[in-house]
Amino acid sequence: MRPERPSLGLLVERSPDPTAAELIVSMARWVRPVASVRLAREECPAAWFALSLAASAGAHGDCPLAVWVSEGDDIDQPVADAVLVGPAAPDEGRHVRVGRGAGDLERWPWFPPFVRARNRRRVGLPDTAIDVRASAAHPIPHDDVPTALALASAAVVDEEWILVALALGTLCVATEDVVASVAPERGREIVAIGGPGELGELASTLATAPDQARRSRAARAFASTLDLAQVARRVLRSLGIEDSGGRDDLATRLSELGTPATSAVARRALGAAATLSGDHIGGNP
Repeated sequence: MRPERPSLGLLVERSPDPTAAELIVSMARWVRPVASVRLAREECPAAWFALSLAASAGAHGDCPLAVWVSEGDDIDQPVADAVLVGPAAPDEGRHVRVGRGAGDLERWPWFPPFVRARNRRRVGLPDTAIDVRASAAHPIPHDDVPTALALASAAVVDEEWILVALALGTLCVATEDVVASVAPERGREIVAIGGPGELGELASTLATAPDQARRSRAARAFASTLDLAQVARRVLRSLGIEDSGGRDDLATRLSELGTPATSAVARRALGAAATLSGDHIGGNP
């Protein structure tokens, strides 16, 4: 019998930042989020998570506190002893900065170049680069773009698709402003940057580059820094919560190794573990 997940008290003063809301969903793997209005007056959860600076005033008791801080928030006089989380949080100490575009990487498994080449041969697709921008001469239907990015040898991407492409390990080409929107400091290490008139040619060159495997790994590694599951674990550790009662610890370890729970390898591992434990690891609590 697994111990009950510790409770995480949510303090809300206004509609939360969409990324903060997604972060709470990721946290639910290891804790039990509970709105403060559902707690008894003197009840104190394992930790508080205030979804804005104003909401942090509702914290009480001696339990740890995390506060979401958005760009533009005044953090010169932060809440005493609070763990700051969000785009405006300092990336130091216990605080956890959350980059723009952060999301759950389990939706997008890594496809290295040799897997892409094999899959293209299997369905009879050429090894040419693609352009997934809505402004492309022959735009790809929106719902088909993730599949196209998982198969492509290289791709011209825009701001909408760059993070998905990097998570999939796709070799990317983009304009400087698109790259700056997600990776202002490391952009040139993970994306080929060019002007609007040279993106197609750059993508074709990238599609035959000898270091495709290295580039693909670098793309996935960068995207992993924006994985909300990893952000969630960092925040909970800063609050003193160490995976207590987590429902999918094995799935999390596999994801950290670049093997998301949606992959065939992870499904086999999770299935085998379930037969040994009599429990469905990674399933519903």
